[in-house]
Amino acid sequence: MGNSTEQIDVTISADKRTAWVSVKGPGSSAEQVRAALQDEGVTHGVMRKRVEDLLARKDFGRYVVVARSTPIERGVDARIEYLISDEKSTGKELENGSIDFRSIDFVKSVEPGTPLIRKITRTDGVPEIGVTGKALHWERGKDFDLHAFIGKGAVLDEDDPNTVVAEKEGIFHRGHLGRVSVEDSILIQGDLDFEVGNIDTPSAVIIGGDLRGGFTVSSGRHITINGVVENAEVRADGDLTVYGGIAKGGRLIEAGGEIKAKYIYDRAHVAADSVNVTERIGHSNFKVAGEVKAKEIVGGKLIVGRRLEVFNLGSSNNALTEVEVGLDPDIREKVIRLMADLDVRKRVIQALEKQRQTAEKKALALSKKFRTILIEKRELFSSEVVMKIGTEAKKTAVRVKEYEDQIAQINEEIASLQQDIGEYNPVISVRDTVFPGVTIALGVSDPFPVKKPFRNVIFRLDDHGEVEMVPNR
Repeated sequence: MGNSTEQIDVTISADKRTAWVSVKGPGSSAEQVRAALQDEGVTHGVMRKRVEDLLARKDFGRYVVVARSTPIERGVDARIEYLISDEKSTGKELENGSIDFRSIDFVKSVEPGTPLIRKITRTDGVPEIGVTGKALHWERGKDFDLHAFIGKGAVLDEDDPNTVVAEKEGIFHRGHLGRVSVEDSILIQGDLDFEVGNIDTPSAVIIGGDLRGGFTVSSGRHITINGVVENAEVRADGDLTVYGGIAKGGRLIEAGGEIKAKYIYDRAHVAADSVNVTERIGHSNFKVAGEVKAKEIVGGKLIVGRRLEVFNLGSSNNALTEVEVGLDPDIREKVIRLMADLDVRKRVIQALEKQRQTAEKKALALSKKFRTILIEKRELFSSEVVMKIGTEAKKTAVRVKEYEDQIAQINEEIASLQQDIGEYNPVISVRDTVFPGVTIALGVSDPFPVKKPFRNVIFRLDDHGEVEMVPNR
């Protein structure tokens, strides 16, 4: 397009991105050139120095670019910012400077309201503006629907629609398409080893393979292990199920609920509310608040709160097997401590009583035999000596009374705890054979050593609180 006057001609490109001007001869000013551009609608991107240079060079008759469109600034696409990393660490540095490669932070536990992802909103950018002042091209940043990234257990934040938070307590999970969720349990497809590391989570844990030695798994709910537990530590607030069995080891096995396993061999510390083993418990130490069921129990020590049911107890080679049933393990330990404390206090009372008697005899002797002599010698302090010895005797008597009160209190507490034994109604049921080498204690009764094999029997307390054995009908 062109527009000519006698001296100034303005041309604009068809796409409105460029404007040229031609000055045909002398006599035109920069103001006149700009006015001509304005008349033709060129209002944007005018390069004033170009106009001034054109006139200064007297470059008449030639078309010179004096205006260009301003370039576009493309908008930035909206994007997701992940607020919880799904990368595994390479290990945890210990105080001695070494690295624990078992602690690699595989599991990301979250609480309700924990921010999971944030949407960084798109920007519009700046459009290309043509020489006539109109937008020619605009590339705004691309947007997306944040709901496409919200999975189970995740919700939009009520106060920030661009943030997704955890709806509940659980395990953070990021899918291969970027969707985030909070799972009730964590699933390990194979073994728990150095690829996974230790787990400490409020959620349930499912391990598809074995739990390798040296690792720790802790769950606020249930733990299920399809393979074998090696010498690893396991703590479940709920149930612990091990389909492959629990092998030898000194690390803790603990469940707030029931432990179910195929076998448990040579474990130093097993604690649970109840235990159900389909095959053998061998040479292990148990503290169980409720009941224990097993096909065989050979060796070790079991402290069981209420009931033990077993086919074979002990072994034909007289393996030392100790079984205590009838009190919650913690209560039993308390009774034992109290009784030991009682013995100590009784011995202290005996010693104090001797001191009191000695002091009283001494005071009496001074009073009868030596008082007159001492007074005649004007050793008036002698009465103070007698009084001092008498005071010591009284103090000793007070201490004796204090210990007697303490003993009475301990006896009351022991009596209360022993009353619980009747409520527990301790029973050991043997469906096949109990072998020599087994020692049985029910409640706080004296241990009952099994001297010869018995078949199909029940051990319980008689009316006098002693262990009795009756047929298991």
